[in-house]
Amino acid sequence: MNGNYTLFYVEANMVCLILFLLMLGKSVHGVDHQAKQRFFNIVLMCHIDYFICDSFWILVLNEFLPKNRLTVSIANLGNAVILSTICCFWFTYVEMDQGAEYIQKKNYRYMIQAPAVILSLFHIIAFLFFPSLMMDENYNMTIFYTISFVLIPITYILAAVVRSFLKVLSSDDPSTKLRCLTIMFYGIGVVVFGIIQTTDLQIPIFCFGCTITMVYMYLTSLDDLVSLDPLTSLNNRAQLNRYVIQELQRSSEDNPHYVVMLDLNDFKSINDKYGHIEGDKALLRSSELIKQVCGKDKNRPFIARYGGDEFILVVKTAKEKDIKELADNLKKAFKEENENNPKDYEFSACVGYAPFEGSYKSFLKAIEEADTNLYEEKSEFYSNRKRSR
Repeated sequence: MNGNYTLFYVEANMVCLILFLLMLGKSVHGVDHQAKQRFFNIVLMCHIDYFICDSFWILVLNEFLPKNRLTVSIANLGNAVILSTICCFWFTYVEMDQGAEYIQKKNYRYMIQAPAVILSLFHIIAFLFFPSLMMDENYNMTIFYTISFVLIPITYILAAVVRSFLKVLSSDDPSTKLRCLTIMFYGIGVVVFGIIQTTDLQIPIFCFGCTITMVYMYLTSLDDLVSLDPLTSLNNRAQLNRYVIQELQRSSEDNPHYVVMLDLNDFKSINDKYGHIEGDKALLRSSELIKQVCGKDKNRPFIARYGGDEFILVVKTAKEKDIKELADNLKKAFKEENENNPKDYEFSACVGYAPFEGSYKSFLKAIEEADTNLYEEKSEFYSNRKRSR
């Protein structure tokens, strides 16, 4: 590699580094402060570290810096440790993003991180005490190093891709499927660009590939912040309004829909007595139940979190019997969840609905009517519970 191309390689890494710094700055100061976002930020920081270390390596490889056992060891040890860390925390982020409950517990996260830690310790020991395993007498990296370099990272990435693919197959929610496909795009991209990079060190394809895929991921996450509720990953109120306007514009004639409102019972007391963390868990349980029920419904309702413990479904149908059936299925799902996974509190919900068609004004009026019907059902629910005591 000539001097000009070496400098181009370093410049390419620096450009990618700057893009990652911009994404990191926006992400750190953004509105999303969930635990999963911290792992996403760690992944961004590790990419930055990798670009620095990779630039150092290419300067050593082409003897812009002294090429000796120490510099070769530092560069390749750094690349190995950082790549394992990127892939480990990426898998953790993916599991959190897809709502895996086990990943919320520190012990399980430590178990997931263990292979990356063990591999990093192995590389440190090998470079310090058994350097011939890692490089030959001319300081070229051995096949053993290359295999150990990619084995654990590829395992993490493929696991994330497989988990995302299974989620795509099992989910009926289009936004969830799109999110999982985006995650798969990043994982497959890292593997493909990484393989190309290891076969030809003269091309900075890995930094370009990682940057393209991560920028796409970041732009997708910005879109999610605009359109999705950060806790439940359901559509938010703004996306609800956009959806309704688009639906009503599809036809100037009758365009019958129903608004269905669902509200948790005793949600305030759950927050007050058991804390907001438990309240958030109740909201997550509710969102999953709603998605399960709607996924089986023939009318494929649009689901949104309206605010607090209120959820809104928009159903394209003129048949009230379809809506009654949907409402019954929702209440039945909550009742079964309460019986199968009992908590210290009763887990239930009430439902109200109203029709609308033709204009956005009629949609707003339907929300008011559905809300009125909802609280009539709530009043009856609390009266029946009081009498039963």
